[in-house]
Amino acid sequence: MILLLGIILILLYVVIRSNSVCGVTDNGVVGYCKISQYNLADYYLDGLLTGKKWQCVEFVRRYYMQIHGLTFPSVVNAYEMMKLTEFIDIRTRQSYPCTFHSSLESTPQKDDILILEHEEYGHTAVIVGIQGDRIRIAEQNWKPWVASYYSRELSVDDPRIIGWLRPIVRRTKLRPSVGHSSSQTS
Repeated sequence: MILLLGIILILLYVVIRSNSVCGVTDNGVVGYCKISQYNLADYYLDGLLTGKKWQCVEFVRRYYMQIHGLTFPSVVNAYEMMKLTEFIDIRTRQSYPCTFHSSLESTPQKDDILILEHEEYGHTAVIVGIQGDRIRIAEQNWKPWVASYYSRELSVDDPRIIGWLRPIVRRTKLRPSVGHSSSQTS
């Protein structure tokens, strides 16, 4: 009985920790720490799928939905984001082109989507600030954030940076409703 209680407490701890907040961007988008590697639940915001919680791609999609009213086609991992050619307005379904920039050909801007080398799937984040040659990023599936609105700073010439993705048109959306995990119901 004590062993069973111990296992239940450990599982409860993992579930609680796997949903802990890592940080919040200056415009209110929450980044979560994904402690458990086994949480593959879908996450929805206003009835629209944002991705697998709390993966890095899910954060980037949710950020763009909440702040710009845009989403992008499904990708398997962060590396596939380099191949994206469009963003889609979540209200009108209008398509907007996007461009991928390597770190050698242009300067990143606030709200660009950063793509980084990381193991077999890559990693992605949103650029939330630039200070000289330093990029401040917000990301999910990372350690607790080092500052109030960003998770870490990288040098623009960091060798892990592959490049950044930029939609041609950005939209600003009113404050969204709170997202939730569940199966889609209509």
